[in-house]
Amino acid sequence: DGDKTITPTAEKLNAFYRYCRSRASQEVCKQYLRYLAKPLDKNNRWSITAYKKYYRWLCEEKNVEQACILFKKIKSLRSRPDLYVPGLDEVLETISRAEEPYRTVYRYLLITGLRLNEVTFLLSNIDRLRMTRLDGFYRIETDLERGTKKSFVAYTIELPEKIVIEPHSVTKYSQRNKLLQPKYFRKFVATQMAKLGIPDRAIDFIQGRRVITIELKASV
Repeated sequence: DGDKTITPTAEKLNAFYRYCRSRASQEVCKQYLRYLAKPLDKNNRWSITAYKKYYRWLCEEKNVEQACILFKKIKSLRSRPDLYVPGLDEVLETISRAEEPYRTVYRYLLITGLRLNEVTFLLSNIDRLRMTRLDGFYRIETDLERGTKKSFVAYTIELPEKIVIEPHSVTKYSQRNKLLQPKYFRKFVATQMAKLGIPDRAIDFIQGRRVITIELKASV
């Protein structure tokens, strides 16, 4: 019966977590496990994503036919595009009002232009990530991939101290203190880079939306 659900077992969840960690951050994979420990909630985007990824893993990696059917049956929630872009005053007010360690998270959302999950991964793992010092800034290799959301590198003018923090705690802190939501920092940075005349493909690369392929032509 294709409608019958598959209850995740502890053994399967451990194996799925190891698989997930090869493709996404620790924080994201732990979040998936939290939702897999509960029944599927078709009105919750995190729950839907967790179950779709789990069923897809069972289907493609473990050849569970029923999981292939369930994966196709679960429909993702459609969301309307959020076109709001904050102003500089709102961004600076949030940083100035925030307490540590949240202030540091907001600062690096602004500095890097990355997503909240990627910035918290960067801060939590700064002591083990590969980095290169360039002319006035650093390039840090993140190599994160969550479906269509990718982050290959982070660029920063200074190296942060290690802060172990989870994305949902930052989001809750923003809501509780009526501060700018983390996702809007990324939109603000993209808008400012565009105003400076930075090409769209370069902005997409910096913010992890695409890989820039450089073709080298041999001189004749």
